[in-house]
Amino acid sequence: MSLRHTFLVGELDVDHGGFTAVAVEHLGPPTIAVPVLARIWRATFDRDTTAMLTALQAHAWSHLTAAPQPTPHPPADRVVHGVGVTADPPASHR
Repeated sequence: MSLRHTFLVGELDVDHGGFTAVAVEHLGPPTIAVPVLARIWRATFDRDTTAMLTALQAHAWSHLTAAPQPTPHPPADRVVHGVGVTADPPASHR
């Protein structure tokens, strides 16, 4: 049984009726995802929602964590400190 869950993080465009989102994989139960996002929002983005959404929408994410320490350690070019680990391919594969 996998504890990996996928959810969307995005923003609603009230002027045009659209929604922009990115998929995020999270290790652990869904009830932990919102507290993780809140911790990242406070600690990394100083409660700046626009900056956080911009950063989240810049990548596909393997998982989010304010202090990434996954096992095994991901390539350095996939770690965004204070946010998580991207699912983007390493620079050498682009």
